[in-house]
Amino acid sequence: MSKRSARPRAVHAKPAWEMLYGINPVEEALIARRRRVRRLYLKGGSPSQRLTRIRDLAAERGVSATFLPAPELEVLCGSAHHQGSALECAPLSPGEEAEALNRAAGAGAVTLALDQVEDPQNFGAVVRNCAGFGAAALVVPRHHSAPLSPAASKASAGTLESFPVYAAANLPRFLDACRKRGIWIAGTAESGETPLHRFDAPLPLLVVLGSEGRGLRPLVRAKCDYAVSISTRGGASLNVASAAAVLLYHLIRPAS
Repeated sequence: MSKRSARPRAVHAKPAWEMLYGINPVEEALIARRRRVRRLYLKGGSPSQRLTRIRDLAAERGVSATFLPAPELEVLCGSAHHQGSALECAPLSPGEEAEALNRAAGAGAVTLALDQVEDPQNFGAVVRNCAGFGAAALVVPRHHSAPLSPAASKASAGTLESFPVYAAANLPRFLDACRKRGIWIAGTAESGETPLHRFDAPLPLLVVLGSEGRGLRPLVRAKCDYAVSISTRGGASLNVASAAAVLLYHLIRPAS
């Protein structure tokens, strides 16, 4: 009998280029220089001061602008929220977890981690909060997490283009590695025994937020040194982006 040859596994490669849109994401991408840039598209007519700056930043990268009517830009981006600016560029990839460990272990660092948050709007809003409140970094699982997509960049108001986001191959194992480096870990849960306003946070600290609906996975919660809850009036629950903002304001603002 002849051996049947094994079928090759399908490989889902990232597209070589994607369309980033919105004034802040495009401008921040050109400033951060973390993406390869191919083409810039701007709305035709009299350009605003921001669009002129974007055109000049692209010119510094050797990329000239193509001017299009707003409806054509909408079709190109697949969104009406382009604000007259679109950038064809390479996808953005998260950093490696070894560097995430180094950042999280820094003196006085507060790092955020998301456990399987897959909605790009929530993910982008969390990135914006991390950047705004001064978190050291954001860590996400390599799988079952929102990609660093144009939609997420738009939701982050462009902060995704420069803020350090790292991917962990296995989040529970990454938390084990954090503990070995002397990083304390707090998980957020409605049933957490420590109310946030009473939480005397040890530093360096990594705070893990779960996805809406499911919360933290049991294995992730088991790795936490603290279970922290956020009290709200009437028992109303916060979405993950709002919870991140409350946590970071409480944990980082006093130190600054």
